[in-house]
Amino acid sequence: MKESDNILVLLQDIKDMLMGLAILIVDGFILVCGGIAFLLGLILMVAGAGFVWQGWHNHKTAKKQD
Repeated sequence: MKESDNILVLLQDIKDMLMGLAILIVDGFILVCGGIAFLLGLILMVAGAGFVWQGWHNHKTAKKQD
């Protein structure tokens, strides 16, 4: 009876460790995806600012030519 209780406790501990490992893997995946989305957002913000600056520059040079 005593040995079977130890095995049950061991199985419960293994199950808890596997659940924790699965949560860590999923959390890491979410973190990586979030980092990629953040970098993509940063690139798009810089590209958008570049387009705004280019349009403003073209607008100013077009005014001078008139």
